[in-house]
Amino acid sequence: MQSINDINVHVFVWLHYRCHDGDRYFKLPVKRMADEVYAKTEQERHSKEVEFVASHDGDWIKSFLQGVHEKRGFEAYKRLRDDVAKLWRNNGTGKN
Repeated sequence: MQSINDINVHVFVWLHYRCHDGDRYFKLPVKRMADEVYAKTEQERHSKEVEFVASHDGDWIKSFLQGVHEKRGFEAYKRLRDDVAKLWRNNGTGKN
């Protein structure tokens, strides 16, 4: 699965102007708005996902985490697993 950082990696604006000896074109890189939005919202999205997952029973959580591992990779799986376990230990929110 592609991450948001892999999508639209090369975004440019072509600047065109006429000068005395012909047309000039410049290719200027553009910062993607998605980068800023992702940086601002990812931590909040992750914390809401942790709360949602932790509100379910152990079997459901294992199944969900397996899907995260398959779809998003080991790092995302490990981060979510560790944060859900921390929430269970600290708040006792698990339904086991």
